[in-house]
Amino acid sequence: MGGWWRSPSEGQRVILGLRGRFGLVLAAVLVVTLAGAGALQYRQHQRGLLEILERRGAEQVRLLANRAAGVLMTNDLTQLAHYEAELAKDNDVLYAAVVDQQGRPVLEIPRRPGEALEVSRPVQAGTETLGMVRIAFSTAKVREELRRAARDLVGQGLITILILLATVYGAFARLTIAPIRRVATATQRLAAGDLREAVPVERQDEMGRLAAAFNQMVASLRALVGEVQRAGLQVSSASAEILAASEQHA
Repeated sequence: MGGWWRSPSEGQRVILGLRGRFGLVLAAVLVVTLAGAGALQYRQHQRGLLEILERRGAEQVRLLANRAAGVLMTNDLTQLAHYEAELAKDNDVLYAAVVDQQGRPVLEIPRRPGEALEVSRPVQAGTETLGMVRIAFSTAKVREELRRAARDLVGQGLITILILLATVYGAFARLTIAPIRRVATATQRLAAGDLREAVPVERQDEMGRLAAAFNQMVASLRALVGEVQRAGLQVSSASAEILAASEQHA
C-alpha cells in the first residue's frame, strides 16, 4: 500500500475511543431523557383532548336529556325529531339513544363503526328517573391530533438532541479532548527522544494537573539523563587516566 495511509497512533486511538464513548453515553442520556419528557407531554396532551371531548359530550347529553324529559312525560316523540336529525348528520356521533324506564328506545341512531367515547345521563323529572340518554362520540379526531402531536414531538426531539449533542460534545472536546491530545502528542515526542517537550498549564483543574505532572516528569527525565551523561563522562575520563597510567608503567 502507498504511504498516504498511516494508522492512528496510540494516543489518537485513546482520544478517538474516549470521544466515541462520551458521544454514545451523551446520546443515550439525551434520548432517554427526551423520550421520557416526550411521553409525559404526549400523555398530558391525550388527557387534555379526552377531557375536552368528555365535556362536549356531557353538555350535548345534558341538553338531550332535558329535552327527553318532556318527551317521556308526554309521549310526544315529535319533539325529538330535530335532535335525531342533527345527531344523524353529526359525523362525530357514532351512536345515540334515548330509552324509557323499560329500556325501550324512543330515539336511536344506529351504531357506526369506529372507536368511541360513550357518555350517558339519566333522564329525570324531579327525583323520578324516566329513562336514559347515551351518546357515543368518535375519537378519530383525537387520535389524528395525537398522531400529529407525536410526529411533532419526534421532530422537535431529534432537533433538540442534535443541538444539545453538538453543544455539549463541542464543549467536551474543547475542555477535555484538546488538552489530552496535547499531552499525547508531547508523550510521542518524548518517546522519540525529545526532552525539550513541555505542555502549557492553562487551568487549575484535572487537565491542568495532568499537564503539570507531565512537565515534572519531563524535567525529571532531563535531570536523570544529564546525570547519566555526566557519569558517563566521568567514567570515560577515569578510563582515560587509567589507560595513560598503564602506558607510563609499561
